[in-house]
Amino acid sequence: EKHKDKQPFSEDSSVVWVPSSRSEWEDCIDEMTAVCTEASRRRHAAVSAAWEASFQLPSGLTRGRGRPRGKPGLKPPSPPLSRDYIRDRIDIDDPIRGYQIRHKTGGWLQGFVLMTT
Repeated sequence: EKHKDKQPFSEDSSVVWVPSSRSEWEDCIDEMTAVCTEASRRRHAAVSAAWEASFQLPSGLTRGRGRPRGKPGLKPPSPPLSRDYIRDRIDIDDPIRGYQIRHKTGGWLQGFVLMTT
């Protein structure tokens, strides 16, 4: 209820754009791949940082240069959706619908939803 009055783009710096054709979606494949990869990288960094922050050192010890950073066993991020996969979805899926969130003045892609039946 406290978020009831919030608008999705309260700072008015983002806009929703609805591509009207496959070619408009195709023009954005590299951007969509980059957004997915960056989201994965940020999630990996957040998980690693949360683990690091919760790690308690015994009294009197400090974090040394030789101590590995991040959560043990946490694999480096890999792109969650490949460029080829996104291209195939745009090329093969029918019908395709969706929208993109873009920066209002810069135009860069901030997020997207692409769906089919």
